[in-house]
Amino acid sequence: MTFRKSLRNVTGIRSALRGWPAAAASIAAVILLVPAPAGSQIFGQYTTAAISPLGEGAVFASAGSAKFRTGLATRFLITARSDLGLQLGYDRAEKVDNYGFGADYKFYIINDDPASAIDLSADIALGWLGGSGYSRGLFTAAFMISGMIDPETKIRFEPYGSVGFIGQYFFGKGDCGERRPGAWPCQGDDWSTDSGLLLRGGTKIWFTSDYHLYVELDYDGHAAIGAAINVTF
Repeated sequence: MTFRKSLRNVTGIRSALRGWPAAAASIAAVILLVPAPAGSQIFGQYTTAAISPLGEGAVFASAGSAKFRTGLATRFLITARSDLGLQLGYDRAEKVDNYGFGADYKFYIINDDPASAIDLSADIALGWLGGSGYSRGLFTAAFMISGMIDPETKIRFEPYGSVGFIGQYFFGKGDCGERRPGAWPCQGDDWSTDSGLLLRGGTKIWFTSDYHLYVELDYDGHAAIGAAINVTF
């Protein structure tokens, strides 16, 4: 049974999906009005709403206007309804070099309902970035949705989407007020805290049950496109 066919069998979900274009447009409009800092996403949360079956490891990279990041990520099964992700990597945003790490905890809200073929999860993440005189802590909370298009095909596609909140706090100000007044992240008199919205969407491509490719588009005030090679172990 395909993802599309199974959705037709669920009236409530079908009605909700009809409202998605308008909801997405409203979210996009709000995001354009909310100032968000460059490079605020915590490292490499390349994952669908589904919980990791046992363990996974990935190499990831993403790039956009004036920003680039790359690193390593892994996920582990915690319970039948939750998993834990760990990320380590390098980030460059607005000519500022940072190194850091992150961790996120994801848990099911709805999982693999045979009638809907949809997974819905919540994800909470903490991270730290430092370097070039800057040091900041980050927090995100997001909802994720995903579903397999056709589980019968040899190469399977599992699209996913996420909308969430980002908060960050700077512990070190680097050379703000000396050489970089008005440049990110030095805008304004009080820039020690910031918050915004994060959108993430993409697809997980299943070449086999153990080898996958993620292709993802993120928006956190600045757009970036990324990819990750993922292996299940």
